[in-house]
Amino acid sequence: MHAMRVAFISVLFSLALILGGCKKEELPVAEVRFRNIMTDHYEFPYGLRIGDAVYAGSLGYQQTTQYIETEPGLYSIFARRVDGEWIEISEGKLDLMPGFRYTVLIFGTVEKFAFQLTED
Repeated sequence: MHAMRVAFISVLFSLALILGGCKKEELPVAEVRFRNIMTDHYEFPYGLRIGDAVYAGSLGYQQTTQYIETEPGLYSIFARRVDGEWIEISEGKLDLMPGFRYTVLIFGTVEKFAFQLTED
């Protein structure tokens, strides 16, 4: 079901661009938020980022951020270090489609953690 919806939106998106029915700045964005459910209660103290969606605060155990807008696309997740540098922490790419809301679930432990992108 999700795959059919993604394919349908991709076709509509392509048609809109081909026919000139909308400008890029008028296309819907994706909205994403982060939720920390790591079992060892690890905290991300300096922020997380996926695409243009930057959360600059501390994300503790069982905390969820507000939704943040970003351009649709394939992204990795980055964490900010104490020195302000962003480091890639996800394996693979997460696909954010226009007009959808997502939650990035961060689970596992600090030694072995993973991400799950859920459509809200």
